[in-house]
Amino acid sequence: MPQWILAAMGYALIVGAQGILIKLAFKSVTWPAFLVPIAAMYTCLMAYFLITGQIKFPQTPGRWILWVTLAGASAAVSFPLINVALQRAPASQVIPITAAYPIVTAILSIIFLAEQPTALRVIGTLLIVVGVVLLAR
Repeated sequence: MPQWILAAMGYALIVGAQGILIKLAFKSVTWPAFLVPIAAMYTCLMAYFLITGQIKFPQTPGRWILWVTLAGASAAVSFPLINVALQRAPASQVIPITAAYPIVTAILSIIFLAEQPTALRVIGTLLIVVGVVLLAR
């Protein structure tokens, strides 16, 4: 099995469990308390990547600065949003609705990456929309 499939499956497993873990933690803390262990984990990751020389930036400024900044900001903004949703609704409803993000990815990949949608991907995306509508009720 290709390594990227294993990584994607690991991500799905962890993100799927994350909603439950957050709901359990909400019994004792508010969501800003999660920032402490997240900051600690990111600090450890940064140290590891710096020590092993895996952080590499282009030598010249360019649009990459914009994309890296926007990608980081999107991660930072999405975290409070999922926590607010989980505070106010069941995890079994919130997490499946968040699975609608492939719709955004499909649209933006056409616009920014010039990717061509296939009939199968369009059908799959439409099925996601139907699933989100059903879960939101």
